[in-house]
Amino acid sequence: MTTTLRRRRAGDIRNRRPGLIAGLISVVLCLTLAPAVPASANGTVDWDAQQARDRLFSAYMRIHATGTQGLRDMVLSVATMDWRRANPNASTADISRHMALVNAELDKRATADVYGAGAYSTLVTLIDAASGVPGVSIATPALRALLESTVGEQLAQTAAIENQVTGAYQTNMYLTALYGVQDHAWGEVTRFGQTDAAFTAAWNGMIGGRAGVILDASIDQLQADPLLATYVDVEALLLHQNNMNDYLAEIRRQVQAGLASLNAQNEQIRDQLEALSLKYPVGPGPKPTPQDYTRALGEAADRQVVLDAAGSGLFILATLAGFADENLGKHISTVGKAGLAIATAINNYLPTVAGLGVAQALGSLSTLALTGNILGAVMSVLPMFASGPTPEQMILDQLAALREDVNNLRTEMHGRFDAIERALSVVYVDMMGQFDRLFQENEQVRRQLTDIQARLLQLDTKLDSLALFTARALQTTTLIPMRTTINGFVNYEARTGGPMTYDKYSDDVEPPIHYGTTDLSRKEPMASTSASFGDDPITILNRYGPGGSLSYLIWLANARYGASLPEPGNTAPSSGVFQLGGRAYAALQLQNPEHARRIAKYRADEVRQIGTDHLNAARVLSSSTDGSPNRIFTQLISEYRQDVANVNAELVKVRDRLTDKAYNPFGAADANPSARVAGPGTLPICSGYGLSRATPTNAFQGMPNVFHNAAIVLPASRKPTFSGCWSAQWTDMEGDPTETWAANLEVTIRVRAQWPGQPVQEIRTLRAKRWYGNVCVYNRKTETQTCKFADTVAQDNWSTYKTLLEQSATSTTVAAQVTEATRQVEAGFHGKIRQYYETVNEELRTATPLEQKKRRLAETIALLRAYTEVAFPKALAGNATLSSLLFGALRIPGDYSALPGAAAPDRTSMSDAYARAMLNYAGCEQAGAGAPCQLGFSPNVRTHQVAPYDSTCTAVAGSTGDHVSNCLTALSASRADQLAAQYVRHFREVKDGVYVEGSPEVEALVAELAAVDRVNRAG
Repeated sequence: MTTTLRRRRAGDIRNRRPGLIAGLISVVLCLTLAPAVPASANGTVDWDAQQARDRLFSAYMRIHATGTQGLRDMVLSVATMDWRRANPNASTADISRHMALVNAELDKRATADVYGAGAYSTLVTLIDAASGVPGVSIATPALRALLESTVGEQLAQTAAIENQVTGAYQTNMYLTALYGVQDHAWGEVTRFGQTDAAFTAAWNGMIGGRAGVILDASIDQLQADPLLATYVDVEALLLHQNNMNDYLAEIRRQVQAGLASLNAQNEQIRDQLEALSLKYPVGPGPKPTPQDYTRALGEAADRQVVLDAAGSGLFILATLAGFADENLGKHISTVGKAGLAIATAINNYLPTVAGLGVAQALGSLSTLALTGNILGAVMSVLPMFASGPTPEQMILDQLAALREDVNNLRTEMHGRFDAIERALSVVYVDMMGQFDRLFQENEQVRRQLTDIQARLLQLDTKLDSLALFTARALQTTTLIPMRTTINGFVNYEARTGGPMTYDKYSDDVEPPIHYGTTDLSRKEPMASTSASFGDDPITILNRYGPGGSLSYLIWLANARYGASLPEPGNTAPSSGVFQLGGRAYAALQLQNPEHARRIAKYRADEVRQIGTDHLNAARVLSSSTDGSPNRIFTQLISEYRQDVANVNAELVKVRDRLTDKAYNPFGAADANPSARVAGPGTLPICSGYGLSRATPTNAFQGMPNVFHNAAIVLPASRKPTFSGCWSAQWTDMEGDPTETWAANLEVTIRVRAQWPGQPVQEIRTLRAKRWYGNVCVYNRKTETQTCKFADTVAQDNWSTYKTLLEQSATSTTVAAQVTEATRQVEAGFHGKIRQYYETVNEELRTATPLEQKKRRLAETIALLRAYTEVAFPKALAGNATLSSLLFGALRIPGDYSALPGAAAPDRTSMSDAYARAMLNYAGCEQAGAGAPCQLGFSPNVRTHQVAPYDSTCTAVAGSTGDHVSNCLTALSASRADQLAAQYVRHFREVKDGVYVEGSPEVEALVAELAAVDRVNRAG
């Protein structure tokens, strides 16, 4: 056929450093050098005009109907097409009425959750809704194809299948498969529209008008779309369909142009991420406004349209390349999907940073999703190495560029990841380690490919706690039959080349998966089956995970908190085992529909009921009679506050025990002392002859505080000794000095200190004077002058002058001596602080009252997190403030128990902060425990600390004054208030029906199982 199309507009594409996307996708350009091209370079390309048009239509819909709306339009179109096939005599009005019925059901299901489930959950929910409309559902083969996309065509091609049914890789596989399913679904719908005018008219009225396209649009009309025309020039390819080499060269050129555009977008996204990281830093600093978030959302949406257009252009080019070289087309598709997934992940992450600030965003679940998506995308390119031609050096060069870009992302984010959760940095480091293994000889790569992917899947469990506990459960012998069955029979026909027999399905495949899902999910070691007051909650939670501890958590809510919740009649099943078995069960039903139909329906219902039972058990924890937080959460918040107070009380006891309650080593050197130096009872005259006289009370007691603290803080070998003396003199004389004159008598007290091994130093003087009168009298008869001695007058009238000194003396302090005393006291403080930190660390590790209080605090936090995970999973995913307060940078301070098998210990725990605080004092040189450090030693208390202990925290009532205790006390109060407010919000929302709580993953799988069974039995 002859096709005339408008040529793609040329654009000025600048040379830029290959970005993350370009490095990933440009791998495919090298693959064109592989010997898959037919021997005849001038051969004719097997051009499929219909398929080319179908791909253009699919791309158009992907660009112009995005997000949930795009999924709704696709499900509605597919369901209506199937209904139309079963009702060939229906009129356009009949079809429109049917579409309205289905659309109404989609409206209800699509808007039920304000916290927005992911694309996977949304699609399954929509399929379930469309296939279950009373009176209108029929056999839906096209819906079946959509359901199969939730399993993913790559399942079981590499690594262990049981690891691939949960976690980030499963989500990425779904997204990867979805692109192909969109092409298939929209292609089938638009082809059907070309032959059915009534269906097309109804579709145009319901969907086409909003999307700006008619269902039977020609290839010319579709190519005229400005965005599509930017990335695909079909006419240019048609000009070369009779010359294979020229055709592939044109493919190569257009792919390069698409990559350049996609890379330019990615560079802009990366630039914005860097700018936002600087604008809203981790820790103190400016925070974004709601307007910032709204603007960021709009910008991300605009960028996504361009990203989808560039990605869709690559997918079209993959199809068109496949007309000449099937292997090349697959490679373009594989790396194109992976690249677009990474770009989309970062783009979706930007509004989170703009809305929360970097610190909160990194601690929220969005950062885990970002990391999981990148991890999944990296894994998705590995199958290119499993078979096919040996990669050329250029392929490895491009992979090296990809590795460099992923590593750059890791480097840029390392500091922030590490400040929030070291496990994220470890994941990136380990990911790069496995990536490096791809640069070996090709045969080595192929031999190690399964191990590489298995290790990457292990990283997945560090990001996904559900996958973590599922993976741990899989290591038990209990699930061996289920594991063996899943690994052996999912994707059976694709892997063996032959169909599975019904006897094999009914006798060897369905029973172990059914049994594992419905029976073992409620038994040890997958679920907690008993409870008593002697159980340690942290041990229970670490053994089964929150999703396997539901029965225990409900029992504890009633027994400890008086929640009066209905307890499940049977042990609440493990969500992890249900995820594993349920997804495998759905996959086997989809892959073996005729066999599945012959299995009694109650068997599928029982599998689905496990998920429903888990949801029902979890939902009682978020229920309340009046919409206010129930006793579980009010009591836990109250216990958290009390636990913090109890820990601080024990820390105060440690401090006071070490200091005999005499001083606070975390205070200032010139703080008010607990006692003041009285000094000697009498003072000698400073010079000349005179008697010792009683010491004025303020002579020594009035010394600057630092000297009194020196007498208290320092050991005997370092204490100063204090002494003094008095003197008197005549001042302010009036009269003739050779005859009669009068004056003031001034008395001076000199206070002195002597540090061991140092000379005596004057540190302070006190002076007081009063008018005395005539000091000398001149006798004119005898021409003699008679005078009085100041020392004698002062000595003889000491009580008068002592009172004068105590009441109105002026004092002068020697600044240099105050500085020296401060240095001495601070050295004493730091020596005692080191002893304090050493003691605290020892007592945190051993059976002491402090360790008991710490353990109770850790238990309360673990329960707060566990109850929130199972009672409010959607709120956790959608409310970044809630997730940050429990899992992120704003988490309530205290002690955290690390998950078993986690990548690294939780460095934000109070115990870790005290260990780091002790390390800061490693440079203190002491003569013995508690002895002063060397003069001048003064460590920064925030060195090596992480949030929240890397902030400046001032002492508040109840804290010891040490930096960790200050932060613990101050931040626990404000963050507990914030956390309580989040529970108030979500309990009210659940009570008012704003949304229904429940694990999105479990809900999606329950819906998927229902839809699969319904579709199978309808067929």
